[in-house]
Amino acid sequence: MDLKLTCLTLGTLLALGAASLRAQDGVSRWSVSASAGLGTDSLNMITNSGTSWTDFGAFNFDIGYRGMVAESGVPFRASIGINYCPAGRTGIVSGPPATTTNPTLRKLTGYYLAGDIFVNSRVNDNLFFIVGMSLNKWEMDETVNRVKTYHSIRNPKFGGRFGVEYKISENMAFNAVFQMIEFGHNRSWIQDSGKDEGYLYAAGSKPWNPSWLQFGFKFTF
Repeated sequence: MDLKLTCLTLGTLLALGAASLRAQDGVSRWSVSASAGLGTDSLNMITNSGTSWTDFGAFNFDIGYRGMVAESGVPFRASIGINYCPAGRTGIVSGPPATTTNPTLRKLTGYYLAGDIFVNSRVNDNLFFIVGMSLNKWEMDETVNRVKTYHSIRNPKFGGRFGVEYKISENMAFNAVFQMIEFGHNRSWIQDSGKDEGYLYAAGSKPWNPSWLQFGFKFTF
């Protein structure tokens, strides 16, 4: 499916979903969520954040509203948030002008709209499966040979996520979610860049679709 059509469709579904939400039990269920994530190789390829338990490659914060989709009784949460993926401590050596003493350092910041459906596990009334989609806008800060540049990644990007949530109390829940988001794979990612950055984005290279497994808490008020 064409990316623009995908983004338009997703945006429309999220807007309609948010507009059709009704409060659960007549009570507004606003919430905030914060998470820290372990990056996979696909994120490590960009930021060199590491993939061990001691390296957190992504951080997430969002605010959302959870209700029911119209009269279906299906729990749905619409949210707006930010993903932050810091540069790894050692950087990346990906060809000239990057070197072991002056590696390439990249960090990502992403803003998103998301919609998640919660499905009761039927194993425990407090345990839910999560399936969701997101529409993302990426920005990248890059340092090459100690020269810093800022890039606004062209076009909104589609993302998917799935995981579990366990309700600890009426106002607190723990969640574990796997996220994967489109990024790009050549110079067309870069908007308003006056430099020839072809050495980093060779034609035919594998696409960058950063992903990570995040663990966090949601607080409802």
